[in-house]
Amino acid sequence: MSNDYPVHVEAESPPRFDRIQLLVRIALALVLAWVGITAGWLVLLLYLALPVIAAIAISVRGGDRFGTEVAPRIWRVLGWLLRLSAYMALLVDRFPTDAAAGVQVQLRPTGT
Repeated sequence: MSNDYPVHVEAESPPRFDRIQLLVRIALALVLAWVGITAGWLVLLLYLALPVIAAIAISVRGGDRFGTEVAPRIWRVLGWLLRLSAYMALLVDRFPTDAAAGVQVQLRPTGT
C-alpha cells in the first residue's frame, strides 16, 4: 500500500468461515432491517453529520485542538464502522468488538 493516502484498510479473510457467524450476520441484518436502519441511512447520516460535527468542534475548540482531541474520536468510530462493513460483507469472520478483528484500519488525519 502507498503511504500517500490518509486511509489504509486491509482485511485478512480466514481460510474457513464459521457457519454460526453467517447466522449472526443474517440475524443482525434482519434486526436492523426490522428497525429500519439500512446502510444507506447510515451513510446519509454520516454524510450530513460529520461536516456539522467538524464545523462545531472547530469553531468551539479551534483547528489545532480539533485535530488532537476530537478527530481521533471520530476516526475511531469510522474505523469501527469500516470493520463492521467488512464483517457484514463476509470479508472477515469476527464481529468487530476490538481493533484486532481481522481488519487493519490505518487512518491518518491530514489538513489544518
